[in-house]
Amino acid sequence: MTLGPTLARLLLVAPFVFQLAMLALQLRAFAQHRHLSFLLLSIATVCGLLYLSVQVWFLWLHPDQSMQGSWFWVTTVALLFQMVLGLWGTASLFRSYGKLASAMPLQVSADRSV
Repeated sequence: MTLGPTLARLLLVAPFVFQLAMLALQLRAFAQHRHLSFLLLSIATVCGLLYLSVQVWFLWLHPDQSMQGSWFWVTTVALLFQMVLGLWGTASLFRSYGKLASAMPLQVSADRSV
């Protein structure tokens, strides 16, 4: 197998592996902390996996056609949900971290060097 087909397969598989790893981390964090942001991010990742899966499946079966009809709308809605829930989950996580950080007393090190 030459470099081209090997790289093509890697580029096809890499997003799935990455998304599954992110989903595992998010679900573990949700199970441990029960924070809404981790649930939102997990659902967003599942939507992203749905989007990727349908796109790859359709291109595999119909390499010479563009997606139309109900499959087009499934992927469009999945991508929209991924973006909205991902942004909402990230904002929720940052807001929670900001509250936590502001509740901690400010500690300044005496030996700060510039």
